[in-house]
Amino acid sequence: MQAPSRPCRWTCLPSPSAREAASMYGTAVAIFLVILVAALQGSAPPESPFPYHIPLDPEGALELSWNVSYVQKAIHFQLLVHGLKAGVLFGMSDRGELENADLVVLWTNGDSAYFADAWSDQKGQLHLDAQQDYQLLRAQGTSDGLSLLFKRPFATCDPQDYLIEDGTVHLVYGILKEPFRSLEAINTSGLQTGLQRVQLLKPEVPTPAMPADTRTMEIRSPDVLIPGQETTYWCYITELPQGFSRHHIVMYEAIVTEGNEALVHHMEVFQCAAEFESFPHFSGPCDSKMKPERLNYCRHVLAAWALGAKAFYYPEEAGLPFGGPGSSRYLRLEVHYHNPLKIQGRRDSSGIRLYYTSTLRQFDAGIMELGLVYTPVMAIPPQETAFILTGYCTDKCTQLALPPSGIHIFASQLHTHLTGRKVVTVLARDGQEKAIVNRDNHYSPHFQEIRMLKKIVSVYPGDVLITSCTYNTEDRKLATVKLWSVLALFLLFTSVCIQPECDTQLFGPRGEIVSPSLSRDGKNTGGCRVFINVVPQARIAIHALVSVVGTGAEETNASYVSIRDIHSLRTTTFHGQQALYWESKGSMAEMEFSQGFLETHASLQGQYWTLHSRAMEEDKAGRWPGPALAFSLSAGRQRKEPNTY
Repeated sequence: MQAPSRPCRWTCLPSPSAREAASMYGTAVAIFLVILVAALQGSAPPESPFPYHIPLDPEGALELSWNVSYVQKAIHFQLLVHGLKAGVLFGMSDRGELENADLVVLWTNGDSAYFADAWSDQKGQLHLDAQQDYQLLRAQGTSDGLSLLFKRPFATCDPQDYLIEDGTVHLVYGILKEPFRSLEAINTSGLQTGLQRVQLLKPEVPTPAMPADTRTMEIRSPDVLIPGQETTYWCYITELPQGFSRHHIVMYEAIVTEGNEALVHHMEVFQCAAEFESFPHFSGPCDSKMKPERLNYCRHVLAAWALGAKAFYYPEEAGLPFGGPGSSRYLRLEVHYHNPLKIQGRRDSSGIRLYYTSTLRQFDAGIMELGLVYTPVMAIPPQETAFILTGYCTDKCTQLALPPSGIHIFASQLHTHLTGRKVVTVLARDGQEKAIVNRDNHYSPHFQEIRMLKKIVSVYPGDVLITSCTYNTEDRKLATVKLWSVLALFLLFTSVCIQPECDTQLFGPRGEIVSPSLSRDGKNTGGCRVFINVVPQARIAIHALVSVVGTGAEETNASYVSIRDIHSLRTTTFHGQQALYWESKGSMAEMEFSQGFLETHASLQGQYWTLHSRAMEEDKAGRWPGPALAFSLSAGRQRKEPNTY
């Protein structure tokens, strides 16, 4: 508990009740003064930069800025109230409700004004908190309202207070339009209220220097007329210039049309699949029946921003590659408009500004997805308050997928089904929990951004990554199926893993597969891989011809092609010259061409295409039901059976 603040500057304070006046640690402030009023015990944060800023309400009447002090373990808030009437309340709650909320309240009884730490019960009734943890530092009149400066510790050990921690925080607010005789006369049900989601505890990450040849590219919505409805996801397709070579994105930031700061909730830029030569241009609601189906293959994240986020910088040794061979020229911008007041006639050209360089950095940054597979098997019963599903990236998975030098995670983005409430990913090594990669105890599917980690997490072969998602289906009468819950990890690789001329990734319903060639130096350490991704509800079929050059080459055990089903974690290995056919159980596959395969100048040419789910396929006569098969090119050649494990 904090020590009581020094007495107010006024000796006689009209108060709602003698009990409240005696117990309050707050201070009386004159709402409409244009001069500085009372300052309590404490001091303003050094330099008071307030680097983070969001509008709280759609009309922009409440603006919040804040500063995080990890030394003091406290947050300094600055709340600007425009057009102040009879008071305001601000605080935090578990899911953004005004009941059972931790609040700070400025109110007037008509004669004097009061500032106090309070809480609301399950009926929305306000009560004075016996432990005053919001500390008012300054109250100052502005030309059209009031500026409040106050601070609050992360943790207070007060059962009525919200614990401020890493992850999403649901901020709540209320506007008082008339005086109240006492604090306990206020009920949130009768106020103009709302919520805003934000990450308060931003990590202290140094800003790297920008390359001298940095250029910018703006990807913006084309003067969109924001629909007069509460929620709209707007999709817009644009393209890179013809001949745009390979570059590294080193930074990006949001561009929000002036006046729309309270309506633009979050934005993402996706790159489309390289397997399609072109994508139809489109600008409209993402759920529109007029949206071309091909836009569903624009899902490789290049940038993501949400309210309260500052510019995003990649580590100085890495950049996110885009452009050049094997990379699509087409990009999709998605903007989420949150318009609870259903404002009409507002136009918007918000978007994201990319900073990129042609001087490629030492490492490519990449994205690895962990979590739950999109499948009917993953189902949640109705009426559940906290149903947990867990996905594993096992030790066998990391042994096969990661280079000996490991990967290094510096940022992450969470995504779950609409019923998602909590997400956590843990790194385990040798049977022991090593680190928490990311945790969000108050996750909301309506608030997604790429977040820098406070500390880089290194993952090595043999490590285990465990992602657990908690769901709430209390409001549902039927089971929730076909979940898609993912933690997207933004990571940089060591030079052993990065082979931009070797590893490739294929998207789309069908495509050609050609084995990579030996690198210029004659070595592709560890071989090369081709990753294939199709829509989540589909499966993959691969039909290819393996040709072997050189006497006895096919007898070398070190020369092989393996195909791994990411869904079942089953790997099928093919040796020698043959035609092969393979089917997956899920929507992702990884083909590995061994170093021996490349050194013997063997080759593979083939194609892949999508199949319906296994349940649908088994109903069709004549369709091969087994996992994989291989057959020889001629009756005279002894066939080598695939090894499956």
